[in-house]
Amino acid sequence: MPSTLHRPDAEGAAPTAAPRLRPDELAVRVRALRRARRDARTRASRVRRVLLAPTPVGDTYAQVPETRHQHWEN
Repeated sequence: MPSTLHRPDAEGAAPTAAPRLRPDELAVRVRALRRARRDARTRASRVRRVLLAPTPVGDTYAQVPETRHQHWEN
């Protein structure tokens, strides 16, 4: 039984088989992908928490942004 698919994809080229990974290489990749997914969920959760946090009445921003340019009076 061949390891590659012989159905052409949308562009007409047959997909090629990826090189076989050793079990230890596969485990390293799986751990890295799981860590990346966990980190992404953590970041999304923190962003969601900040965006949904209530702001005091009358305040537009939680912290007042500093001005980028200072204009000096002469």
